[in-house]
Amino acid sequence: GDIKFVTENRLDIENHIEFAKTFQVGSKKIKSIKEIYFILEKKFGDTDFVIRNVKINNGENNKNIKENFLVKNIHNLRSYIRDVVN
Repeated sequence: GDIKFVTENRLDIENHIEFAKTFQVGSKKIKSIKEIYFILEKKFGDTDFVIRNVKINNGENNKNIKENFLVKNIHNLRSYIRDVVN
């Protein structure tokens, strides 16, 4: 079978404005988000990777996204982040 690299990650958002600029998301939408948890999975030898089990903690309520996101480039990643934040 395939050999996969799988990690559980937590992204702490300390500077909402820079995060919004980098991922081209409205700063008002991202302002309440404190942490994003996700699993990153990549097969050795592939350039693409999958992000799955995304959980957003915005202090007031949590949002769980069960969808898998196949990321091929930074444009895909930005698009997925915009979808998740909205």
